[in-house]
Amino acid sequence: MNRFVLTIFCLTIAFAGFGQGLSKGKIRMAVEKIFLNGEEAPAQMASTLGNIQLDIISDGFRQKTAMTMMMMNTVTFFDSRTDSIKMYMDLMGKKYLVEDSRAGLQKGDTLGGMQKAEVKTVEHRDDVKEILGYPCYRVDVTMKAPMDGEDAQSEANIEMKLYVTDKLKFDGSYVTQGKEAIPLKGTPLEYTMRMGGGSFSMEMLMVAKEIGFEVSADAFDPPAGKYKVYTMQAFQEEMGQMKR
Repeated sequence: MNRFVLTIFCLTIAFAGFGQGLSKGKIRMAVEKIFLNGEEAPAQMASTLGNIQLDIISDGFRQKTAMTMMMMNTVTFFDSRTDSIKMYMDLMGKKYLVEDSRAGLQKGDTLGGMQKAEVKTVEHRDDVKEILGYPCYRVDVTMKAPMDGEDAQSEANIEMKLYVTDKLKFDGSYVTQGKEAIPLKGTPLEYTMRMGGGSFSMEMLMVAKEIGFEVSADAFDPPAGKYKVYTMQAFQEEMGQMKR
């Protein structure tokens, strides 16, 4: 289970917005369905994983994304005016603060042992659905990333199906990992993420549940608690040890 937690963590930590001129407002997303090997997950597991919640907030220049999932709470701030990124992570009882810049994060290895990934997108403008009143079209994303360490000869295969609206402009990197920004023309309001293969695969459907346009004055306050400051390299090394 630790390996799964870290994989999801790697995929979602990069939600620190990599864009400027963003929409002002907020989106709340939550898990709607979970599938294991093509079948709906057992009730107990679905209940545990189904508590995943993703909140994206922007004031037009800064973007904050807060994720709650099982043993992990992550809050990331990105300021497009200063190129600064701050990631506050409460992971299995330990508190980490990684401070970096967008350029620095994009240069470094991705987290959890995953390195440079191959990303492909295909738009399907004829597949449209409405989510919370916004017309959305489908975008298929495939990612293939080599693994290092004990998995050096294997690859992480990730497939995602997104429904994207052109009517909002939030940075959509909350659906993928660090430096591999997905070239989207809008904001994902739904995405299905599939991981694994062979004897085990997991699929989660995340859907926007709320959209609002008022941002509170304290929305960008740092989370409470004492966080140990890490460089990106030191944090990656610790995550790599935990994965083993």
